Amino acid sequence: MALSESALPQAFETEIKPVVAAGEFGEFVGIGSHKIHVGVFYPPAPAKAAVLILTGYTESIWKYGEFILDLNRLGLAVYIMDHRGMGESGRFAENPQIVHVENFDDYVQDAKTFATWSAEDLERRGKIPLYLFGHSMGGLVGAFLLGRDHPFEKAILSTPLFEMKTGLIPPAIAQWVVAFNVWRGKGKDFAPGRSAFDPASAKVEESRTTHSQARFAMLKEIWRERPESVMSGPSNGWVEAALKASARSEMQAQGNKIPTIVFTAGEDAFVERSGHQRYCRLAPHCELFTIAGAHHELLYEIDEYRGVVLEKMERFFLSKAAGN
Repeated sequence: MALSESALPQAFETEIKPVVAAGEFGEFVGIGSHKIHVGVFYPPAPAKAAVLILTGYTESIWKYGEFILDLNRLGLAVYIMDHRGMGESGRFAENPQIVHVENFDDYVQDAKTFATWSAEDLERRGKIPLYLFGHSMGGLVGAFLLGRDHPFEKAILSTPLFEMKTGLIPPAIAQWVVAFNVWRGKGKDFAPGRSAFDPASAKVEESRTTHSQARFAMLKEIWRERPESVMSGPSNGWVEAALKASARSEMQAQGNKIPTIVFTAGEDAFVERSGHQRYCRLAPHCELFTIAGAHHELLYEIDEYRGVVLEKMERFFLSKAAGN
């Protein structure tokens, strides 16, 4: 039931944008009294289950329109939030393109608040299972939720940020550099090597996130129509917080008692596969599933890779709902 790349240009206007526009939007007050923007999307027929989506670094609800449509077509309701400092949630840096956070656990506490509210909303609407889907940074946030009390029955963590790639600089030195910049009052400034981003000049040939020209073009159209969703590089404070959190991801694994799939991409330029392997060795009910040849953003990849993810997800999330 997924859209093909060839169908995307027309479907973006006739199916994807309408399904997102029809969502129920709201907000809650997160840690530090910051606004957190959320959306709820129910299929036309009674939902079989619900999926709470934790998006990745720099992402917004609008970027997940195609995936929301996929899930609704499968009879799955969707609960999704813009993390603090991203999308339509409150920003913290003077430059709105900079991704910043004071403490990574702020993401976790916001997500916990949203998960609790989502479970309560499901009770009001009629009891159905609640599942978790976390991508990249959202996968790391999700891992911390799964290591604590939570309302989820199953979880998928897609290329979670368990071990960040830091290029030619070893992680320990990278962490020292950004920590020094934070100490000297540059916590909200761009991390070394990062600068403002012009979405008009972005080319799929230079992308390290996807091979798909069609989905990359759709993302550029989202950026054009919703310039407030355009974000660039991380702050020194964000990198410091993310490195510290990823170093603690393995500590959460043994606390995760529910069935979990970790998707890892064969050509991931941002996350080390070894972190996924260690997590799944420690989590009691974790399956590591590799998409060979794929880049980091599996939901924005070519049909060949994306289709494998959706097929695996459908079997996993709908097995109980279908009574298999």
